[in-house]
Amino acid sequence: MMLLVVFVSAIYLISPSLGSEDEDECAAVCYPMVKPMLRYFEKCQEKDSQTSQCQKDYSELLKRHTEVLQQLNEVNVKYEKLQSKLEILSELGVFENQFREDIAKLREVLKKGEMSKSQVAIKNTNEIMLLESEISIINQKKSETPTISESTEPTSSENKTLNVPALPDRCPQSQKPGRILQEIHVPGSDPFKVVCYTDRESGSGWIVVYQKYYHSSPFNRSYEEYAAGFGDRSNLREDFFLGLEKLHLLTDGRPHELMAAPFKGKCNRFVLGSRDEGYMVKSTGKCSGNMEVGFVQSTKFSTFDRDEDGDPGRNWAERRGVGWWFDSRNNAFFENRIIRILIRRQDSNNALYDIGRRHIYKK
Repeated sequence: MMLLVVFVSAIYLISPSLGSEDEDECAAVCYPMVKPMLRYFEKCQEKDSQTSQCQKDYSELLKRHTEVLQQLNEVNVKYEKLQSKLEILSELGVFENQFREDIAKLREVLKKGEMSKSQVAIKNTNEIMLLESEISIINQKKSETPTISESTEPTSSENKTLNVPALPDRCPQSQKPGRILQEIHVPGSDPFKVVCYTDRESGSGWIVVYQKYYHSSPFNRSYEEYAAGFGDRSNLREDFFLGLEKLHLLTDGRPHELMAAPFKGKCNRFVLGSRDEGYMVKSTGKCSGNMEVGFVQSTKFSTFDRDEDGDPGRNWAERRGVGWWFDSRNNAFFENRIIRILIRRQDSNNALYDIGRRHIYKK
């Protein structure tokens, strides 16, 4: 391009010094040489214009891409909420179908004469009396208040003997299918609320200690936050963790079994160590399903600010963005999954109250 400008300038400078005949001869000789350069210059201008338009189009596409990503994130949030509602509807559908089946079986039995109406009435009456007895005990505990003398102020020793209803140390042994929030008290801790869970297959008495949905971000927490627990347990469809210290107090010295999704199995003896022991998985007992993938005995709990996975040069909690009992074998098991961990006292007489038949089933 610079060569073209110099060449054209030289022509214009030389032209005035030539005569008209010399001018014509110069033009005849120079124009054929300059013409291709002028065309090339014109094409360069066209290319510059096209390049500018492409850059403008690219900026518009980037802007549109950002908007689409934002819309996709909003759709994902709505999808997770719908997924939770679908789980509830699915549970209700199972109960409704079972209720209809039970009614059909009862009618068939009565029709065949295998059970008289009086026998059915006696059976139902006994079950109703059992339920009313349990309800009466619950109501009595709710209505009980401390008996304090109106004339004198109680001393510290008298406070210990006040008639204060004791909180349970476990979830109900008989509960309708679903989830409820209940306050419990275990030695070594103040009272705290837990999510109690029951279904027809697993029975009652389960405490939900860990609940994580798909790509949840609230689980990239510090070691202290995991020790204390986090999340809103009053909202039974939100992410939460009961806390390592509470989980240790619940399982230490008391036989507990462990159930976890999506591993589809149980461990019959789960024990979590103390803080001094790094909240180590001290025991899992005999496990079924694929439980050993997520819970490896003797592994300590790791977070991004406290690496206890025993894998030199790597911090799996920091890489995965979540605290867990990591080691080199179980560092990617929960990606893109729902994780729900439940524990239950093994010395409980767990029972399930069937809302369809109104029967008590012993687990």
